[in-house]
Amino acid sequence: MNNRILTLLMLCAAGMNLSCDESVPAYEQPENILVSTISFEAPETISVYYDPLPKLYALNDRLNFQVSVKNEFDDLLQGEAKVEGRITVQSFSEAPRLMLVTLTKGELRNPPVFQGNIAVAPAKSADFSVLWYPMSVDKKMPFDGLSYTMIDGERLYGPVKFQAYAVTQIFERLQPVRSNVLEFERYFLVKE
Repeated sequence: MNNRILTLLMLCAAGMNLSCDESVPAYEQPENILVSTISFEAPETISVYYDPLPKLYALNDRLNFQVSVKNEFDDLLQGEAKVEGRITVQSFSEAPRLMLVTLTKGELRNPPVFQGNIAVAPAKSADFSVLWYPMSVDKKMPFDGLSYTMIDGERLYGPVKFQAYAVTQIFERLQPVRSNVLEFERYFLVKE
């Protein structure tokens, strides 16, 4: 029995001597743990109906912003959720307008928030999708005050140029992330 213990100790000692002398490289935290991008889906010409009695505009087309916040870290990110954000849209024309779109947990398509926590796997994203009604903070449409062309009794405005970016936060302990700046333009065809 003593020979077995002695043999086991000798094997352990030999294993220690055969171990690697390489040092582990120093840990470098990634510069950007989360990276955000914004995109926009809508037809090139947006059809709008104007009702003069209540002075309201109704969109006949779907205008949709998508915001993705990608985990660039090589490990799962998880923790207490703080899902909020805002898309800022600025129109550039003779009558510039500022439009704000709020992002909440309701616009988060994936991953789900479960019991107040959220998790995003490496190379995966937290994805928001929100419909946009282009009313400015001063309660004007982006084409209000612009010149137009009459086509078959309808007013064609544009092109109206826009810039949009999003600032989103998904984790309580991580700072908000700002997306790329998206530039796009659209025409508005208004009928009464």
